[in-house]
Amino acid sequence: MKVLILGASGFLGGTIYSKIKNSGNEVLGTYSKNNKNRDYIKLDVFEISSLTALVMEYKPDVIIWTVMNHEREEEIAEKVMPALCDAVGSRRFIFVSTSVAYEKNMSESVEPFLRTEESYNHHYFNGKIKSEQVISKLPNYCIVRPGSIYGIDPFGEMDNSLAVICQDEKS
Repeated sequence: MKVLILGASGFLGGTIYSKIKNSGNEVLGTYSKNNKNRDYIKLDVFEISSLTALVMEYKPDVIIWTVMNHEREEEIAEKVMPALCDAVGSRRFIFVSTSVAYEKNMSESVEPFLRTEESYNHHYFNGKIKSEQVISKLPNYCIVRPGSIYGIDPFGEMDNSLAVICQDEKS
């Protein structure tokens, strides 16, 4: 199986990359700023023609989106996701979203509430919600809404949340 992980240099993306690679599957990971693995390729998802060309050239069976951009998440939903979904076609697409944007025990059929500009991290939450709406039109998608993730990634680095907790413990 060929897997493309968009955002593999992040905590979750790097962990998924390592697990898939160690299971013997062919996997390609991307990074935009921090290259923690020499096998990753540089890709800015806002360069839409490069993003769609990668999908078309690599021809993955599965595409996993783990990109997170707090400031530009709504722009991702409006500009990047429609073009990416066109390139994805009927391939399996797994979108890592956020559970924070939803109410507790909210079913898939309930329309999530969009945040106002006064709300904390509104671009991020609204962008994830809007991306899910675009993705849900694909024939072969899965949306994953993980809760808080703590731990150490395959490169031995703590995720930011755990690092803050450990720092607070030392204080």
